[in-house]
Amino acid sequence: MTRLALAVLLALTVPAFAAAYDKTETTSAYTLRLRVPTEAMAIAPLKTEIFARFARDSAEIKTDSVSDQKDMPEHFHPYDLDTLWRVTFNSPDVLSLSGYSFVDQNGAHPNAGYDSIVWDKSANRAVPINELFAKDQLEPALRAIATYAKAELIKFVSEQEGAPADSSMADEGIAPDPKKLG
Repeated sequence: MTRLALAVLLALTVPAFAAAYDKTETTSAYTLRLRVPTEAMAIAPLKTEIFARFARDSAEIKTDSVSDQKDMPEHFHPYDLDTLWRVTFNSPDVLSLSGYSFVDQNGAHPNAGYDSIVWDKSANRAVPINELFAKDQLEPALRAIATYAKAELIKFVSEQEGAPADSSMADEGIAPDPKKLG
């Protein structure tokens, strides 16, 4: 197993967080919040990557919330996007980050979104998940990661709600596919 592959596996189990960047933007239509740890802010291209992802995610929130506020003011409540990035692994070679977003788009209930970045410090770039494993190990590795991630999500939701979680929600968002796990 490569050091990068080990970083991914450790990223699933080692939580940590220290915010260097914490910014909130609030209007009558939405609230946007982004929190980024010190280690990520110290690497300019990684900081740029995180900010670009947040800009992409928040653009839809801004557009839709302003439109909904105008079109249906009697049913409107402000949208919310709160994204927290945390370090899950840090070594001289690799920085692994996990992003969690709370998303409320004026629907029946809020949603959650997840993201991750494995940053190769030597190459100064994000490493796609399919590059972390040998080709013959990629499919079994993705299956193992997806299985673990589903179990952890179900456990987390069950603990938060104080009752067993519906496993179908994990099945909808987590799969042994680089697009779902990347």
